[in-house]
Amino acid sequence: MAHRFDFSPKEPITEPTTIRELKSWMEENGCNFLSYEVDSASIAEGHILASVGSSYHWIYTERGVERVIERFANERDAVSFAYHEIKTDGWAWSHMVGFVKERKELNVLKGCLTNMQIPYYEDSIPYGGSDDLRFRVYVHGRHAKAVSDLRTRFGG
Repeated sequence: MAHRFDFSPKEPITEPTTIRELKSWMEENGCNFLSYEVDSASIAEGHILASVGSSYHWIYTERGVERVIERFANERDAVSFAYHEIKTDGWAWSHMVGFVKERKELNVLKGCLTNMQIPYYEDSIPYGGSDDLRFRVYVHGRHAKAVSDLRTRFGG
């Protein structure tokens, strides 16, 4: 079992300098785009790199409220900042493959991942109170594509 933040994306040959290059690097490494918007895609919660007039903004959005974190005069500086933020954010590379109630289901899922030699990490959350736990299992980066059938089967 891996630790939540044991994953590091592959370093590019040269650091991205454009939004297009940044998005390409994120895609190649299996970024979870549910929390990052770098090309005008819509997200419910997370970070946005936006072109605003002649500047660029690094924004955090949650529940429809956007807050500008940083402002940049040019795309290169904005992309450099975003790249370093995303590269070091363990959640940016995490993909939930399972959300189960029963420990038996959890063990089956973990067995599947172990047999596939895919590192994973797990945690549990109180779903309907402290006596009603749900187990969550995550994989990192590009492993998400390899487990799409398990995501369907185990509710990830």
